[in-house]
Formats: sequence, C-alpha cells, structure tokens
Amino acid sequence: MRYFVLLLLLVNASKSYAHEFTPTYPKLVPSYIAGVVVAKMDLLNKRKDIEYYELTVLDSNMSPVTFASSDAVVRLKYLEAKKVEIYIRNKDLKKARFICSTSKILDIPGLEPTVVSSKICSRIK
Repeated sequence: MRYFVLLLLLVNASKSYAHEFTPTYPKLVPSYIAGVVVAKMDLLNKRKDIEYYELTVLDSNMSPVTFASSDAVVRLKYLEAKKVEIYIRNKDLKKARFICSTSKILDIPGLEPTVVSSKICSRIK
C-alpha cells in the first residue's frame, strides 16, 4: 500500500500537458469536391516542448486510411491554435473510424528530446 501511495504522489507531482484536438465526434459534411467529405478540426498546442503535430485517419484496427489535408504535419507554437480540414473520400468512409493528431518529437542536436509523445483521436460517427 505504501508503494501505491508513493507512486500516486510521484505521478501527481510531475505535470504532463497534452495538446487539444476537437471536436471529439467530428461531423463529416460534403466538401466542394465531388465524392469527398470534410471534417473541420481545431488543434491547440499546450506543450512548450513540442511544435509539430502529425495528422492521421485510422480504421478500427488503428491502421492508416487515405486522406488529404493542407498539412500532414502542422507546426504550432506554444498556445497557438489552428483550424485544420481533413478530407476523406466517400469510398474510404466505411473504413475510417478515427481522426488523430500525434505530437512529433524532433531530435535536435544539442537539445534533449522530450520523452512523452501525445496522441489524441476523435471518433468519426
């Protein structure tokens, strides 16, 4: 029991912040391109140590599904927000289950890379 309490205190003492990727359940609406739908997402960087986020669309097995966006990797400074549009073909809609953003850890010489990468997925209804 003592070890559990000690572990709980250690976890609470170290702060870890993730980014925000909303809405949780995005609405897919027809886009201006025939045969394609679009999801409008908001991405907010709440981490000082991360500036890049990768966008992905995944199926129920967490395997990639083909999609399009103006940026596959989005650069956001600390506390910066950006609206992103994710385009999915109608023929891929049956497979697509999640739209995800993953923080990208860069290995920059002279800097110690962060240890924690965050991934947030929104479920497609």
